[in-house]
Amino acid sequence: VSTQSTGVPSNIVSVIYFSRQKVRPGSTREFFKWVYTNIAVTDLLVCVFCFPLITVFLSPDRNSPLFHNATFCAFWGFVWELLPFYSVYLVLVLSWSRMAILIRPMIVLNKRLLIGSLVLYNILLLTTKVGFFYGNITQIDYTKRDALCILTPVRQWDKYYPIYTFFNIILLAMPIIPICISCICSVVKMYRTDRAVKVARRASTNGGTGGGKTNMKKS
Repeated sequence: VSTQSTGVPSNIVSVIYFSRQKVRPGSTREFFKWVYTNIAVTDLLVCVFCFPLITVFLSPDRNSPLFHNATFCAFWGFVWELLPFYSVYLVLVLSWSRMAILIRPMIVLNKRLLIGSLVLYNILLLTTKVGFFYGNITQIDYTKRDALCILTPVRQWDKYYPIYTFFNIILLAMPIIPICISCICSVVKMYRTDRAVKVARRASTNGGTGGGKTNMKKS
């Protein structure tokens, strides 16, 4: 309930704010405008798709009229399966672009690079999810234990299901490892920059004080 009441309006405001920003085409600001707009839209979808979960948890027997509809269950379950993967990948894009700016402040990040990477990742993600789903390796079912519609194996012993699990691990681990590396690099870069600034200020202060004392002695 709190996610719905606060997440939906705040993310709508975020989407409007970032999408209406006026930036120069081909600039780094345009790149980050697209990144933050995508993040806000993804977060908004997560908040909106939480509504069926509220109806489940408010029901004493965990029955939801929405999830009992096969079409809605399949649609909701499929989108809910994609959102976490896409969200993690957007964090990867943000982390690496932030690191690039810290290491090379004059670098220009182009929007086309962002769009190209998002298209390639979504093709890989959809190929995995749709391919295994229509290949009768996975199915979308509502389970009271999880209180949502999720992708489950059609047959636990199916020889292809471990391959599906492997692709899921790759799609999640592939962004997480670079995210950790970029965060470490960003922290190290900021620490070194902050240290260099402090050393420069200290040297400037000492130099100014020394110069003042010299002038006093001469006078």
